Amino acid sequence: MSTARSVLPLCWSFALLSLAACSSNEPTAVKTPPNRYLVTWSNPAPPAGSTVTITAQLANETGTPVPTSGRTVTWSDAGERGSFGSATSITDATGKATVSYITSVRADIGHRVRATDDKGAIGLSDAIKTVAGPPAKYSVQPSRAVVLAGGSISVYAYLLDANDNAVRLGGRVVTWSSTRSEEQES
Repeated sequence: MSTARSVLPLCWSFALLSLAACSSNEPTAVKTPPNRYLVTWSNPAPPAGSTVTITAQLANETGTPVPTSGRTVTWSDAGERGSFGSATSITDATGKATVSYITSVRADIGHRVRATDDKGAIGLSDAIKTVAGPPAKYSVQPSRAVVLAGGSISVYAYLLDANDNAVRLGGRVVTWSSTRSEEQES
């Protein structure tokens, strides 16, 4: 009987050690299938008429990126205000698809892009707004179209980008000059 009593605690000790060795403190990852795209812009305030890159990252319901290649992503512009370099793209090994996009030539125009794939995953970008491009020219306009002899007018110079969007930039010096044509002198 003394042998049975000494073996029994040894068996319990062995069983507890075996269970402890099998358990792990690391959480078990639950994989959820990809069901959306996280759509981002390379420039959140692009100049009007410029080309930007749009990236759609395949993700699961928690927003965790899912590296899956080979999905065909179809691009669409919610307002049809710009144009895509390609109608579709294929996801790479990281689950990303990219496309070039030319924004509207008008400043202050909002853009949103949708990415949809062949498995039903979808994503919508945040809205961005185009801004005027760099200064390119002046538009000179008189205050009145007709001036009586000896009368005066005001002349205004408006700074514009290459697409005729107003550029709000102060502190520039404008040098004025005028010319007379033969028609004006007679």
